[in-house]
Amino acid sequence: DPLRLVLFGLPGAGKSSLLGALVQAAEAQPHLLDGRIADPSPNLADLRRSVYQHGSPDPGHQIASYSFDYEPAGKSTPLGAVVLDCDGRAADALIRDPAPIAGALSQEMLNADALVLAVDASAPLERLDSDFGEFDGFLRRMEHHRGQRTEIGGLPVFLVLTKCDKIARPGATTADWLEQIEERKREIGRRFRKFLAGREAAHLPAGFGRIHLQLWATAVWRPSLAGAEANPA
Repeated sequence: DPLRLVLFGLPGAGKSSLLGALVQAAEAQPHLLDGRIADPSPNLADLRRSVYQHGSPDPGHQIASYSFDYEPAGKSTPLGAVVLDCDGRAADALIRDPAPIAGALSQEMLNADALVLAVDASAPLERLDSDFGEFDGFLRRMEHHRGQRTEIGGLPVFLVLTKCDKIARPGATTADWLEQIEERKREIGRRFRKFLAGREAAHLPAGFGRIHLQLWATAVWRPSLAGAEANPA
């Protein structure tokens, strides 16, 4: 069966743009993927065009499904994947609702092989702290439901910083911008690790198993930098 990955985040987090950029990278920077994207669904190509021609796309549905095969370099067997892009408004309602998890989106979350949590790297850090707090309550409910279903295996959760082009300071060089990205990764990583440590100190249940933090920083295009014009592709 193909891997089922849920791309999750609040409104404006850049989830759909990030997914469209995957197809763009597969064509423009295939070496970054250490393999190739094969047989993408037609709606994934449409999403790519929407990202690079019209800006931030709207999934239009509570859940949008995109399928493709990933062929790792040097291996003959492709890996099937289905990425489920959830509408930010639906994700916000699901995170903030203290009621038990129910509905189509929540069931996809429960059946996922991994969650990709997208957060806006340019957002104020205080807002991210608040978002992490809301996500904490949501994770507890997820853990409870997985425990009821006797799913004791760990569920990978990846934290992905989006919109890193927006943190480039005026007049910054490419090296400056990359350093700014690393600074933001360190700061958000520190805050998220503090959040995880708080869970462990409170002896909260770990239905997912231990969370191993994977922190990535992304931008779907390059901003205008000193000595380098903006690159919208």
